[in-house]
Amino acid sequence: MIALRGILATLRREPRCPTREACVAAGQLAEALRRPPPGALAEDGDAEAETFFINAGLCLNALSKHPGVGKSHWEPLASVTAPLLPRLPARQLTLALNAFSRASAAHNDWLCAAAAALRRPDRGALSAQDLLLALSAFARALHRDEDLVLRLVRDDAPPLVEELHPKGLAGVAQAAARLAEAPSAGGASEAPADAAAAQLPVGGRSDLVHHLAALLRGIAGRVSRQRGQLFRGAEASGGGSGGGGGGGGGTSLGPVELALLADALTRREASSRSDGAVEETLRLVAAALVPASGSLAPREVVMVVAAFARRGRLPTPLPPHPPLPGRPVTAAPAVGEEDLASGLAEALGKVMKELSPHELAIAVHAGAQLNLPLRCSAVVSEHGWQQMLSASGEMDVEHLSLLLSALSKLLFQPPAAIWEVVTRQLPELYTNGSIAHASRIVLAAARADWRDGRLRRFARRFMQWSSEGGGGLRAWSTEEVASSLYARLHPYYFDVVDLCRLLVHTFCERQVERTQSLDLQARMALHALATFASGRNTRGLESETLESCRALLGLEACTADERGFWRRGRGGSRRSEMQVEVEHSLRILLVPAPHLAAAAFTPAAGDAGFRVEACVGPFAVDLVLPASGERRDDECRQKQKK
Repeated sequence: MIALRGILATLRREPRCPTREACVAAGQLAEALRRPPPGALAEDGDAEAETFFINAGLCLNALSKHPGVGKSHWEPLASVTAPLLPRLPARQLTLALNAFSRASAAHNDWLCAAAAALRRPDRGALSAQDLLLALSAFARALHRDEDLVLRLVRDDAPPLVEELHPKGLAGVAQAAARLAEAPSAGGASEAPADAAAAQLPVGGRSDLVHHLAALLRGIAGRVSRQRGQLFRGAEASGGGSGGGGGGGGGTSLGPVELALLADALTRREASSRSDGAVEETLRLVAAALVPASGSLAPREVVMVVAAFARRGRLPTPLPPHPPLPGRPVTAAPAVGEEDLASGLAEALGKVMKELSPHELAIAVHAGAQLNLPLRCSAVVSEHGWQQMLSASGEMDVEHLSLLLSALSKLLFQPPAAIWEVVTRQLPELYTNGSIAHASRIVLAAARADWRDGRLRRFARRFMQWSSEGGGGLRAWSTEEVASSLYARLHPYYFDVVDLCRLLVHTFCERQVERTQSLDLQARMALHALATFASGRNTRGLESETLESCRALLGLEACTADERGFWRRGRGGSRRSEMQVEVEHSLRILLVPAPHLAAAAFTPAAGDAGFRVEACVGPFAVDLVLPASGERRDDECRQKQKK
């Protein structure tokens, strides 16, 4: 017992003890847990065993806060704690779960044993802090005993939501959102035999996600109801960052909690199942982040910017304090989206030098997606450019694609050294088949007017490889199809075959999920084909079939639909001058003569009177027999005279 108290004192010492001392303490802790008191393994443990378990849980939790202690020191601890898990009280069990998950040292068998202990009927009632620790541990370890988590979120969590302090609210919200998106628990090859009972029956997966989403809405509802208290003093860097769970801690949300809530409420299950409370809470968080953005730590800045980029746009800030009785409600909030954008851009420039290369790529890409004023911030200062150039050498091709995409969207030309690093890593994309990263790289090259023969060959080969591989173009997202169309419109990367393939796919497979962006890129591509691939520039079109060329004409017709193309998006869209010009020229280029248009829209080849296919410009028409052709020409002349 004395040894455990001494170990705990060493691990809790301020200032923090060196990593070497923490590793020594980890070895001593393993020896102490290997020889527990006699009553520790008995069904009815005595007071000495209870004190031993309390100190052991506190030691494990304190050790997890020393990042320098590696897995080689945690593995012996996992083996000696596994037999003790069924005897641990609920608080010490959740502390152990939290400690091993934070250290990334909890293997599947250990987690299954801990989950089985937590399911025991004699474990006692969970407190709000126990709920926070358990859900956070399962979310962090990406391991889910679905039956246990369902019980936690359906039975234990709802009555405890009102007891959670600000840090606990934010922590449980993020854990629930991550669990809703996490894959199911490992298969039989990864889990022990007795874990089969822990899996949900058919339909249980959707039931679990439903209750996780309900828990998120419950947390959002409480934050909205208690906005006056929870958002009081949120601009202070230390507000609300006290102990989590049901006891202790501050009474308002601090920067850490605001970042966690922003991350949780923008994940799929929170945003897609919103009943209004989630959106309102997100707007409250946005308003609180305006004064608090300067207090965000580096990782919290990345979390917030990436969360809003996942949402697609910045939320409109909503002031947390309602107007006083008798005073009119103002139409405009105290702060706007511009204030939030400026604050986040300034915060990103402030912490940029402390970000890892991967965090830097994610943050700059997210900031560019949100149109943050990064061009006026320290992100693109001389020091910022030097840091991006230095970090690019340590990035993998996925994060390089994010950085290139961001810089091209910000209208900056990435340095030649970054392009060289990217082209050397292009073969990796053939191995992992990442369509999103490949399309970002080619799109960035087209935007930045970067001409490299290796990139052009890569664009053609990857297009062919991915369209013929598993899933074909159906595996591409709508954004990836639109990006590829845009990139192929650059003169250097212009490719007739790829454009036709993408356009035919858009017409045949994307009728329901087409967006205004995809429609615009499709019409620009049709314009380019009609302009640059007509007459003698038809190389590549000879392989196109009549069916595919009819699809191009069908795509032109459906994207020109006033009820479709120009009305997509929020509240419809007004045509720009460029869109009007494209529309006007398409009408001239695509339908040069009435009889060609009529022949192009006739039924499939093989019907009466149609025998031959031929190319006219980029599009195919049916050449009719002489008699039918003369009759059709006469009809067209009569219509023209009328």
